[in-house]
Amino acid sequence: MVNRERPKGPRPVGHGLKIPESVCVGLGGKIFVTEIGEFDKDGDGTVVQIVDGKAVPFVTGLDDPKGMVAFQTWLFVTDKTKVLRIDAKGKVSVFVGPDAFPTKPLFLNDIAVDPETGMMFVSDSGDLKGSGGAIYQIDQKGKVTTI
Repeated sequence: MVNRERPKGPRPVGHGLKIPESVCVGLGGKIFVTEIGEFDKDGDGTVVQIVDGKAVPFVTGLDDPKGMVAFQTWLFVTDKTKVLRIDAKGKVSVFVGPDAFPTKPLFLNDIAVDPETGMMFVSDSGDLKGSGGAIYQIDQKGKVTTI
């Protein structure tokens, strides 16, 4: 006789997410997720923490948060044309504003960090039509260079 029972997949980690974009583990092993909200609507983006399987707001009022990484005691999040730094209590500061980039960013997307040096790498998707894209390197002092 053939067993037609569906195999059980992985157990969901979190419920209640609204347009999730990125996920990372940081700040004491906690799981964080960026939610962009309505695309291109400023102020409705969030970073949530997954607590007991539920999405709990950690930071609100962001624009379109996309990429996120954890480094030391902070989360770094790309939010349209800037990179934000978020501390363990959810306090947000602009780590790198649009004017710090060699070319004004159009659509910052993903972010990665070298865990030893803290050097970050951020992609700019450009105008989403094939123009203006770039990869930036950002040091821990906020100095940005194009690579």
